Amino acid sequence: MLVKTDIPNLLLAGMKKEFMKQLKMHEPEWGRVATQIKSNKPTETYAWLGGVPNLREWKDERITEALLESDFAIKNYSWESTIAVDRDALEDEKSSSINSVNSEKPFMGNSEPSSL
Repeated sequence: MLVKTDIPNLLLAGMKKEFMKQLKMHEPEWGRVATQIKSNKPTETYAWLGGVPNLREWKDERITEALLESDFAIKNYSWESTIAVDRDALEDEKSSSINSVNSEKPFMGNSEPSSL
């Protein structure tokens, strides 16, 4: 027998399933232009070489120029997005409208890194 207290748990299970299904359907865009690097620190600092000298006509000796050394840091952030569900929608069993809102979240999650 289904009790009203079971509805939020069942709805949450359905929302998780729908979210994961939609997440697999939306390929993130950032993977085309960036490389994912695992991190376990709050901030990652990367060394960078720059200032490559321009080409010039060869005369009789090589002229060496040093590369510029620099670095940059990327701070790791935690992200979240919580959906508020109206109690009346739960009690009126309007889960289809809740799931339609939930199905947009994976697309937003996969698109967010691209906007950074």
